[in-house]
Amino acid sequence: MIPGQRTETSALVTGIREGADAAGTPADAARKHLAEKKTRYRITEPGRDLTPVRTSAAGGAETVRLQQKHCGVAVLGGQYVVRMENKGGKRVVTAPPGSISPA
Repeated sequence: MIPGQRTETSALVTGIREGADAAGTPADAARKHLAEKKTRYRITEPGRDLTPVRTSAAGGAETVRLQQKHCGVAVLGGQYVVRMENKGGKRVVTAPPGSISPA
């Protein structure tokens, strides 16, 4: 994990493969993963503070981009990208919140 500058939120997390909820949408699975790892990502309420912006899926790979909001206002440069694999009814987070930077 690489910490962000002047923030407690991580800027980059690499090298993990963790199971995720395969039953819901990719965006739901991404927010649930972030909620379950609060000590790692330091997002108080991912369900409330992160709004899905775009989801792409191809060949079992899923990428979800989420916009962070504070009191309902979009945080400038506050986007999270969660990458997952979804194969055979199993979903795995492969590269969660990559960059916290403008899209």
